[in-house]
Amino acid sequence: MIITTTEKKNATKFKLIYIDQKNAFASRTKDEISSELKNFYLKNDNGITGDDWIFYVVGGNDSKTIEDIQMQLNSVVDKHTKILLVTIDPLRKDMLQFLNYPINGIVSLSYFQKNVTIVLNSLITKGIFLEPKLHLELIHEIERKNNKDKPLKKLILNKRKVESILSEKEQAILQLILDGNNNAKIAEKLYFAQSTVSTTIGNILKKIQAKDRTDAMVKAIRNGWVDGYR
Repeated sequence: MIITTTEKKNATKFKLIYIDQKNAFASRTKDEISSELKNFYLKNDNGITGDDWIFYVVGGNDSKTIEDIQMQLNSVVDKHTKILLVTIDPLRKDMLQFLNYPINGIVSLSYFQKNVTIVLNSLITKGIFLEPKLHLELIHEIERKNNKDKPLKKLILNKRKVESILSEKEQAILQLILDGNNNAKIAEKLYFAQSTVSTTIGNILKKIQAKDRTDAMVKAIRNGWVDGYR
C-alpha cells in the first residue's frame, strides 16, 4: 500500500510517501512525522532540501524483498528526496547491504516510533541516519573488507588527541568501553564505584556529543582518536 500525503505550511510544501504493504505504521507515528516536519520547515523556510519524504517499510530480507527495493529505489534520483528504510523485523548485520541503494537511512520500526524527532532531525541536518545498533557492525564490515587477512584485534585510544577534551579518568573509561567492557567490569578494573563509572560515562557522552556508548565508539573512530592494531 502506497499512501501519499502533501503537507503545506506557509510557503513550504513537502510530500510524505509511505510504502507500507503491511500497514505497519501507527497513525500516531504518521501524525508525529507530519507535525515534526511542519515545525522543521517552518523554522527553516530557506530552501532546505527534502521536499519528498519516502518511508519504505520492509518486513523481511529475502531475495524478493531486496529485488523490490532495488527496483523502486533505484528510480529515485531527485536530490530533494529523503528515503528512510524502516524494518518491521529487528535489525541484523546483513541489513547493511541496503546501503548500496539510494537511501538516507536504516532504522527498525520499534526504534523509529520511539525516536521520531531524533531520526528526522538527523536526516534534515546530516542527510543520513543509521540506528546505533548498526554503527559498530558497519565499522567491523568496513574493516573486514579492507583487511580481509588481518582482522582488527584492538582499538587503542590516542590519549594525545583527546587530552584537551577528556580527563585522564574519562580517557581510561573510554578505553575500557572500546575494549568492550560493561560498567560493572570497568568499575572492577579501575576500583571505582559503579555509580562513579555511570556518571563519568555520562560526562564523556556530553563532551563528545554522543547518544550512547556505541555512538561514543563510532565518534572516537571517525574523529581519528583511535588507532587500530591487528
